[in-house]
Amino acid sequence: MTLVGSHQPSADRQLAKLLTAPSVKGLEIPLEGLRQGLAPAQLAPSLAAALGHALQQERRTVALYTSRGERLRGDEAGQLALAEAVAQLQEMVLDPLCSSLGYVISKGGSTSDTLLRRVLGLDRVALRGQVMPGISLVQPAAPLGQAGLPVICVPGNMGTDETLLDLHQLMEPEHSLTPGCPGIQAPS
Repeated sequence: MTLVGSHQPSADRQLAKLLTAPSVKGLEIPLEGLRQGLAPAQLAPSLAAALGHALQQERRTVALYTSRGERLRGDEAGQLALAEAVAQLQEMVLDPLCSSLGYVISKGGSTSDTLLRRVLGLDRVALRGQVMPGISLVQPAAPLGQAGLPVICVPGNMGTDETLLDLHQLMEPEHSLTPGCPGIQAPS
């Protein structure tokens, strides 16, 4: 699974490239609905159902992303409220599925923080190294419910337009469009 929350222009380009892979299904977290006052609990059931269907019935990798072209706007309190609503929605949707995931690629600092702290409930992680320059692989530091789940953290402004697609191909070599993918060894 890949999560994209960053709104850096490079993140938009990386997501667009990732969504060209036939094995990837994109699911959008609708920021406008949250901004207009819909509670995360109102959006969670349909998003969770679509996510579960894509993962289990379609057997596709899901790219769960916040609306593109959107920027946090308004006063600071409004921005914080929207960020909190997105975090709650991610938590509601991802928490039931975490034990069935093989890995997560997380794009963006707040997105990665929400995943690690709120969804996985981690206080600390073990840094396993870099899978690409500036892109870290972490795992739970102690055996918790999701012990061993590899999480690749990609800073919002990091990478080329192909970075998310390259990481997807690294973690799912059977879906690689280029045999031998970019010369990176899959983490063990």
